[in-house]
Amino acid sequence: MSTSVCVILSRRRKYLYVFLFLLFTCIVVCNISWFFAMSYLWDGEEVRRLVLRELRRSKGVLYTTSIHEQNYDYRDAVDDNLVSTTTASKEDDGVKYLVPILLGNQGPNNQLQSLKLSAVIAAHRNRVLVRTPFFDHFTNRKDSLRQFNETLDVRLFKKLIPTVSVEEYGEVCNGRIDAVFNGANWSNSVSEADYNKTVKWANNKMREWSYYTGIGVPDMLHEPDRVINLPDNIPDGYNPLRKIMVKGGLFDSDVQCVGFVYPYGLLGRFYYHDYASVLSGYVTRVPEVRKIAGQVIRQVLDRRRYMCFHWRYNKEWKDQWCFKNSPKQIETCRRLNNTNSDVIVDVIQNIMDIFSLEVVYMATPVSTQDKLVVEMLRKIPNLYTRDDIYESLQNPQNKNFLRDNYKLSLLEQEICSRSTVFLGSRMSSWSTIVDEDRVNRDVIYVPDVLFDKKL
Repeated sequence: MSTSVCVILSRRRKYLYVFLFLLFTCIVVCNISWFFAMSYLWDGEEVRRLVLRELRRSKGVLYTTSIHEQNYDYRDAVDDNLVSTTTASKEDDGVKYLVPILLGNQGPNNQLQSLKLSAVIAAHRNRVLVRTPFFDHFTNRKDSLRQFNETLDVRLFKKLIPTVSVEEYGEVCNGRIDAVFNGANWSNSVSEADYNKTVKWANNKMREWSYYTGIGVPDMLHEPDRVINLPDNIPDGYNPLRKIMVKGGLFDSDVQCVGFVYPYGLLGRFYYHDYASVLSGYVTRVPEVRKIAGQVIRQVLDRRRYMCFHWRYNKEWKDQWCFKNSPKQIETCRRLNNTNSDVIVDVIQNIMDIFSLEVVYMATPVSTQDKLVVEMLRKIPNLYTRDDIYESLQNPQNKNFLRDNYKLSLLEQEICSRSTVFLGSRMSSWSTIVDEDRVNRDVIYVPDVLFDKKL
């Protein structure tokens, strides 16, 4: 009897082995078939890059030869093991670095756009990106330095591209930048006088940045051999960065420790919009901001479907833009001058009806005592502003946060990025950043929509 049982068990074990072998063979064949199918459907070089990226990811490091479109939800990133293990050391002789110099690049949102541009360039050129500080808006009397980890989630940013702190960079590169990419030559048609004026201004800002960070920088005015200009054959206009970078010659250098001075100057010449999906997943606000935004949505907005409305057009904006001669700027300012609260209220109510929205959050640098805001609060039920955040979140944990306008601005951007519909301000980098966060979600702009008869 026992012999028969042993024979039966032996046969079952043999069938199990056969089944596992067939299953393994099927998996291998399916993966090979998938690879060849993708090679047939996609460009072979793209598949090769994708496979290489996945191989690197499996080792715990996400290092891209180019940044690919992909969707990524930061709310799923809760494991510290997600952090890239790529670091810098004095033995990394073959590693090259890119240091975006953000001081002098207008306000924090223009600086963030400059950082995104620098990240894409660094990825294309296989450089480690240095996490340099941000600075308060240029309209403030004095530049106020903001550490990188006050603005962005470092843990997630490390998943986008190999990156090091300023201190780590200083150890590897002997506390200096050996050469700089010049963002001041933003157009082939710019006059020599305007170009020299921009270079002088950017050079002064770079020296201020050096004072704040302790990193030595070239003198663009007296050390032209340490300045790397754009090639002359780059066409004027708004060029897609993905297309133009693969040609080579642009942002190429054998110098190990390179800075990028005034990247903001090139935002009107190169755009990174075809990378918006992947950037929105990794260039995210700090956990503190995301947490408090959740509190506002629960406690102030009561988890209802809401529209976020960003109204940027205060006196400072008009003083900056409405005295320029661009036809687009002239038309924008004309429409704004012909706009009153009734027009805005009608538009907001129409949008709320179309999208079945219940509440509105208004983010604006304009005081809540301003006539326009007072009228809107009177005419729109369930309209909330920053004052409601002050009232609802007054507790010891949030006390310092609520006193900091820089962090409050980040908070309002996070609230707007999560809204059902976002009504932004044209020609505002604040609104543009929120737009970039909202991949494939509804974004409408004023003043365009104020005269749109469809709404």
